[in-house]
Amino acid sequence: MDIKVLGTTFDVKAYPEEEAIFVALETGSIELKSRSFKSYQLRPGEKAVYNKASGRCEVLRSHDVKMYSAWRRNVLVFKSAPLSDVMKTLARTYDISFDVKDSAALRYTYTITTDSVNLTTVLKRIGKNHACTIRGKKGAR
Repeated sequence: MDIKVLGTTFDVKAYPEEEAIFVALETGSIELKSRSFKSYQLRPGEKAVYNKASGRCEVLRSHDVKMYSAWRRNVLVFKSAPLSDVMKTLARTYDISFDVKDSAALRYTYTITTDSVNLTTVLKRIGKNHACTIRGKKGAR
């Protein structure tokens, strides 16, 4: 998928190991293009989800597109996010890995907004929501 920037504020989440590419537009305009779909001009407040396997792109109206770019302001935002997604984000942000000892913990979801850049503080905040202990191991990827 190609993205043409037309003067804007937006966020792209595209990792090789993930099934989809996410593009959220705050202001301005961007044009999305792929071999599998026609060109589409994203409008402010819209989010595009491109499935890499199928080549399908779905455009959704998002109530809070700013949450996708919160990381640029050192803010982490999770809205009903499963623990696996929380762990992926923390691993990428802090260069750590996690060892889940009780798979039941993976069923937990989290709704948290934190502007702390201190990993210990973030882990304590997440651990308060459920009866579990979360520890990261630095550089143990």
